[in-house]
Amino acid sequence: MADCSIVCTEARLDRFKDMWAKGDTKWHTRGVNPLLMKHQNTLFPVNKPMKVFVPLCGKDDSVKWLAEQGHTVVGLDYSDIACRHFFIDNQLEYVREEIQNPHTKGDVYTVISDTLNITVYCCDYFQFKPEVQKEFDAVWDRGALNAMDSVNVRKYASVMIPLMKANCINFTEIVHGFPETLSIEIIRAAFGEEYNVQSIDKVGPHSEHYRKVGATAFELLRIKRKHLTTE
Repeated sequence: MADCSIVCTEARLDRFKDMWAKGDTKWHTRGVNPLLMKHQNTLFPVNKPMKVFVPLCGKDDSVKWLAEQGHTVVGLDYSDIACRHFFIDNQLEYVREEIQNPHTKGDVYTVISDTLNITVYCCDYFQFKPEVQKEFDAVWDRGALNAMDSVNVRKYASVMIPLMKANCINFTEIVHGFPETLSIEIIRAAFGEEYNVQSIDKVGPHSEHYRKVGATAFELLRIKRKHLTTE
């Protein structure tokens, strides 16, 4: 018998991919995320370039903005339409190659630029391995965890944790009311006792667009290891 969580995950990812193909992307709006800009000094406490992971990035304008701040940005999305149009919409040249890892099937898009360092992987998040990318200083998750149903939150965390450095700060935005609100207790249980999951801000919908699709609030979580190692 097939694992229900795997079947549900594949169906959910296929549904998101189909929605991108149809242009039915209610969760996507232009502009840099307001909570990211407001709390950027918390995410980047040290004034130096960092390696940032943006899972299920879609066409998020925050990816380019992070790169413009001098960071190395690695995005990931399941939809090739989202990956390609991120570069097209931002008028960025890119090269597309196959991911060179037998356990991670998909393509990788790399910006051609002297000033920006952006790589976007087009693949299944649950197949993304540390052998492909790891050692992230920061994570900006404005949609990946929120796109999971509650049964897959632990599986999401099991993929994320090996990618994070010991002192990595993970900013995760949770949308209340759309499509399903995940409780902070479920997220804490998924990351386990070694990680501190703290709510640091909660605001109303970022725009009227989000209000119309059912969002009631946006909550920013900070996820980090409780006992940091000294580098």
